[in-house]
Amino acid sequence: MTPAEALKIARDAEPDAALLPIGATEAPHVGTVVTIGTEGHAPHAPDAVTGRVIKATARRVVLERFDEQLGRLAVHFPRLGYECYERTAVA
Repeated sequence: MTPAEALKIARDAEPDAALLPIGATEAPHVGTVVTIGTEGHAPHAPDAVTGRVIKATARRVVLERFDEQLGRLAVHFPRLGYECYERTAVA
């Protein structure tokens, strides 16, 4: 295979949803307000965090939230082991 052929295959390929983590194809969109907590306990888990999505990939979701002592924070969550619920407002 030539380099040009390899680049054409890569350009024309689409990700295989079967290879993505469960829920990755329904990623929350940037700007959406969500609550994320441990799987099976969210959104009412004691460790649940509510914030605005600033990045979402197949492997992680990053929320922006404000803490009175620390200011603006970016909290990173792996997809595996966590659930994400859309909210209507930041709590």
